[in-house]
Amino acid sequence: LDIRFLPSQNPKQILKDEYNFSEIDIEWFNETKHKNVFKVTTDKGIYVLRVFPENRLSDQVDRDISILEFLEKHNFPAHRLVKTKDNKPSVTINNRKALLLDYLEGKHPELNTETVAKIGTLMSRLHKLGEENKYSYKSSWSIKQEREILHNELKRPEIANLPDPEGIIAQVKQKFDKLPDLENLPQVLIHTDMHGNNIIEKD
Repeated sequence: LDIRFLPSQNPKQILKDEYNFSEIDIEWFNETKHKNVFKVTTDKGIYVLRVFPENRLSDQVDRDISILEFLEKHNFPAHRLVKTKDNKPSVTINNRKALLLDYLEGKHPELNTETVAKIGTLMSRLHKLGEENKYSYKSSWSIKQEREILHNELKRPEIANLPDPEGIIAQVKQKFDKLPDLENLPQVLIHTDMHGNNIIEKD
């Protein structure tokens, strides 16, 4: 099994030592082998192992941990962080931070009208949690940042050189430039990647 770890450290042994597992097996979480997310089967149950890239900054990992702890504290439906035997929120494998999470049984829902309405209700609850309980981190997402990304994308030759007789690209840029920065909105939790594969529905 190739799980992208250097041979200098054995991830199974590290997890055994850190979480007091006697038996353990690690496999890709799904067939796409995406984002270094693994299914961990142990004598104590099934878990999810999320391994961050080496360039993931320590404060970014701390933010991810704080989000999980915040959601658990306020009983919001999400993965729960599993701490080590020494009550540490993460482990390190070959200079890469990793989190162990509980395994959620269920399925990815069909995105019909009913499901989308439920997601909207959940997202509203999530936003309200951050606003009412003074979540400590400000979202890294912003209109200003997205505007800069759009401008850079439009400068790429394969886009800049496209025939555009009706000036659609210029219209998109102009409308985007007129969007307010929204800097004065309440500091809340937002989910910027909400789609079917990021949702687990229980029967």
